[in-house]
Amino acid sequence: RTHQSDQKTALSRIGRAKNLIRALRAEIAARGLTQLEVDHRAGLGEGHCSAILNGKRIPKIDTVQRILDVLALDLAFAPRETVEPPQ
Repeated sequence: RTHQSDQKTALSRIGRAKNLIRALRAEIAARGLTQLEVDHRAGLGEGHCSAILNGKRIPKIDTVQRILDVLALDLAFAPRETVEPPQ
């Protein structure tokens, strides 16, 4: 793998993470919840949700699931719109 290939892969991952954060932020707002309320309902420490939504903390999958549970959402897998070749 080349350095340029590694950078492209990293940027792709960052883009997907930002999409997740945007979606979580929109769903929290749509439900009229505060980040602190999400923290409490998900059993997270105060400020945890804020740190995730502001890109200061990378959540573990179980943390994402706890937030999704608060929002009554499921994590689903779908094919990507553009298929990236395996590396």
